[in-house]
Amino acid sequence: MPLVLMGHSHNGVIARNDEVVYANSGCFLDGSHLVVRRDPSGRLEKVELRAWRNDAVVVLDAAPYPRPHPRAPATRSSPTARSRTCPLRQVLESMSF
Repeated sequence: MPLVLMGHSHNGVIARNDEVVYANSGCFLDGSHLVVRRDPSGRLEKVELRAWRNDAVVVLDAAPYPRPHPRAPATRSSPTARSRTCPLRQVLESMSF
């Protein structure tokens, strides 16, 4: 799950690490919203956090869509499987609300 979109919270934010982009549109009262862009072939390309400001739209932050890295699957008994944490959890834990 490389892209997580959330809506209607109080803090508009785009948080990222190597594998996941977490985008939250923030509060609709301040005019913030998310825009997801696609490339000409239709693949996800990037997500933008935008807001209405003085009758115009301003891009507050943007992040490219993370492409998954190929890896060997970990087994339950391997140290990699035990030590690997969820990329989304890492992003959420790094954010301050």
